[in-house]
Amino acid sequence: MIGSLLRVRYELLQEIGENPVFHSYVAHDRVTERNVVVRTLRAPYNSEPEFVGKLKHIFEKSKRIEHSAVGRALDMDQDNGNWFLVYQYSPGQSLSERIKRASAMGVSTAVTTMIGLLEGLDAIHRLKLVHGDVGVRNVVVSNAGNPTLLNPCIWEAYSASDRAGAEMLPHMAPYLAPEVTRGGMPSSSSDVYASGILLYEMLTGEKPFAGRTAIDLALVHATADPPLIRDKIAASPEALEKILHKALEKDPVDRYKDSGVMLADLRLLQDAMRFGRPLTWPLKPAGTVAEPRVGPKLNVVRGEHKEQKVAMKRAKDTSDGAPPWLTYTGLSLLAVAVLAIGWWAFWNLSAPRTLKVPNIVGMSFNEANTQLERMNLKLRRVREAFSEEQPEGIILSVQPAVGRDVKENMFVDAVVSSGSKFVEVPDLVGKSLDEARRLLTELGLTVAADIRYVRTTKVPEGKVVSQSPAKRKRVERRTAVELEVSEGVPPDEDIAPPDETYVYHLSWSLPDVADDILVRVEMTDAMSTRTIYEQMKGPNEQIDIDAEGLGRQAVFHIYYDNELVQTITKSAGDGGGDGDNDNFDTDPPPITDPDPGVIRR
Repeated sequence: MIGSLLRVRYELLQEIGENPVFHSYVAHDRVTERNVVVRTLRAPYNSEPEFVGKLKHIFEKSKRIEHSAVGRALDMDQDNGNWFLVYQYSPGQSLSERIKRASAMGVSTAVTTMIGLLEGLDAIHRLKLVHGDVGVRNVVVSNAGNPTLLNPCIWEAYSASDRAGAEMLPHMAPYLAPEVTRGGMPSSSSDVYASGILLYEMLTGEKPFAGRTAIDLALVHATADPPLIRDKIAASPEALEKILHKALEKDPVDRYKDSGVMLADLRLLQDAMRFGRPLTWPLKPAGTVAEPRVGPKLNVVRGEHKEQKVAMKRAKDTSDGAPPWLTYTGLSLLAVAVLAIGWWAFWNLSAPRTLKVPNIVGMSFNEANTQLERMNLKLRRVREAFSEEQPEGIILSVQPAVGRDVKENMFVDAVVSSGSKFVEVPDLVGKSLDEARRLLTELGLTVAADIRYVRTTKVPEGKVVSQSPAKRKRVERRTAVELEVSEGVPPDEDIAPPDETYVYHLSWSLPDVADDILVRVEMTDAMSTRTIYEQMKGPNEQIDIDAEGLGRQAVFHIYYDNELVQTITKSAGDGGGDGDNDNFDTDPPPITDPDPGVIRR
């Protein structure tokens, strides 16, 4: 795809990422003369009308988002039936790469980066939209440290496809809030939960929750408390711990309701760290006066305390003599045991089976896909490669390798043959220019930009007169084939009657060459195009040809080792006579190979 031009506008320059649904590229927009990001839909999603229709609707909605911290949606179009999305280009490094290389950020840098991301999220939430896929894959950080959120709202389109949601789930699972994995819809609150995961990851270089599968992760998100930041970073402020845990509350009611509220607390924390102010939880802006307690409240507290004492005494009196703390401990241990048994049962009942990757190398992609579907595995074409042994569409290799263990419903990635790197040039003489283009395109070849037009009495106007490389010659795909095309003969041209013949003479000597070469001469006259000379010749040998042609004009095509090196057009009047024995000498054709003494083969 690199070098491709979409809609005669977007030139793909560099691939920057992929997921099961999209390939992503940096492209140059020839209209605006700026770089953009182009995301092309992968098969089979580019041919699913319902998914494409939903994606167009979502993309149009996301165009309303205008904030420097959100990658702006620009255009959605198709090229030869392949749909693609165009976004504003934000130069920088993906946050995933940033964390991989530097492991973790400092507290101040992480807080500043998260404030920038939450400002972008707040712009999305104010429009009553949801990002839905906040994570390191969808964040780019510039060299100046400014973050940009990518791909807002795209998650909404996944529900319109039978496969897109399932294929994207493993990528999204580390950041999904518990209510979403239970079947709820993503919301501004679930975006906050994902932001909390992201903040923890920036601070420590790792995610707070881990699991082997999306099901594992969902269970851990729903039951496990997040680890303490201060266990990893001793100098981190206590208020940062509180902000993080509030963002990661299991129940949305206890969580920050949207990004704006979390953003306000992080700004207070940033100011406090910058100016050395102390902070207490819950955070309050500087200058806020705590609400004084009043007498009635104290009375109520004393009353509540007295009632608690009475209740505790009653519990002690009605017990079987065991101390209350011991009874509490026993009940806690029982609850833990019940939870552990439930966890074990859930894991063993829902864990996917372990399977062996079957040997599908050498099968066609469709045949292998059918076999894997029977095993509850999925086949994914990751790339194509040339092969001189296997025809197009045959699987060359797989990852994980044949015989390796994989979990049920996982992907097996396949490299598929795109056929031989070489193709045989078809016979194009006598074909129209459009038909020649079509034949060459089907084989991965192209028509050279410089098409030569010649006058001829034999080949109809618009038809190919000659070609180079010659027919049946094997060349690499993407080779440009040079063509000569007939432009016909003007109506008033002096054309000899079909029964009038002339003798044309060609004479030249070969230049100094390193080896024998095959010299072939084709002549086109009023009767046909035919080979009149074909012999092996050595260095400096003389070549003399007398050829009888029908009509007052003949065209000679001279080939060295099947490569066209010169075309000569001769007319009967050129030699100053009009009999059957007119001679027409020509200069020797050049050797076109740039290396002296070497014949290009």
